[in-house]
Amino acid sequence: MPPYEALYGRKCRSPVCWEEVGERKILGSELVQQTKDVIQLIQKRLVAAQDRQRKYADLHRKNIEFEVGRNVAYEIALPPHMQHIHNVFHVSMLKKFIPDSNQVIEYEQVEIQPDLSYVEQPIEILDRKEKVLRNRSVPIVKVLWRNPKVEEITWELESDMLEKYPHLFVVGKRVEASSDLRVLALGPNRMARRFSGYVLNGYRFHTKSRDSKCTTQNSSVFLTAETTSFACSKDDNPKVGAVNYYGSVEEIVKVDYWGVFVVVLFRCTWYQEDKDPYGLTKVNFKKTICRSEYYVIASQVQQVFYVEDPTEKMVYYVIKKLPREWCD
Repeated sequence: MPPYEALYGRKCRSPVCWEEVGERKILGSELVQQTKDVIQLIQKRLVAAQDRQRKYADLHRKNIEFEVGRNVAYEIALPPHMQHIHNVFHVSMLKKFIPDSNQVIEYEQVEIQPDLSYVEQPIEILDRKEKVLRNRSVPIVKVLWRNPKVEEITWELESDMLEKYPHLFVVGKRVEASSDLRVLALGPNRMARRFSGYVLNGYRFHTKSRDSKCTTQNSSVFLTAETTSFACSKDDNPKVGAVNYYGSVEEIVKVDYWGVFVVVLFRCTWYQEDKDPYGLTKVNFKKTICRSEYYVIASQVQQVFYVEDPTEKMVYYVIKKLPREWCD
């Protein structure tokens, strides 16, 4: 059984002998004559279409004269199998090119090896240390490599790098930046780690989502920052002073700077502060501030407790907390 008949449950009907179910089938000489008539009709329509296209092309055609010795802008050679289709190219069909710098794609020239690989080039040496083995120590260096539009840092043997790239070890008269400054200029690693809890400066910090599952409270934080304050929108003499901020930790992220050092960041939601008639500090969870400055360095914050106000919903009093192993 043919695959078409097995799939659709009926025999395949070719375009040459196309008939609907129930119609009289055309066989023998009638089929040949009908096919011949259809082919002649198709040929006549193709000739009419070619004449129509030639007529339209002649309407827009114009003779262009060129001076001998002028620059040639286009040199076109059609493939041999297309010569009988379009053997003439009309320059009048070309459009003027308008350059657009936004559509130019910048690329970096990469030297490709015969095996379709490329050689990475080192930029500079960031750090040096001794790798201790069982019976000896081996000096290694931290090298910054430059791939096509990608930077990578690896540890390599100092002897191998000195042999292949001696220019990296030449110290000139220019002022050398510290390794920490160079790593900061490179930016952090794109891969960061996320935590739901972190112990720092005698405090145990939790995210707000983790605190919701516990009976304890470790997501409330306090920060004092130097802030520029304005009396009104038309104030031309702003004042700089210490301002207290109270919030909750939403996310804890550790950012790695290529193994040289790490930075822990807290993403916090900051609440509006207020004072009651007795001078006690309270915050309103329904009113948030500093919506464009969520992240702070973890070492800058301290931990506090929030106690709910029994007379007003979503309002909490602030109680400051001492780090562990500290006493007042």
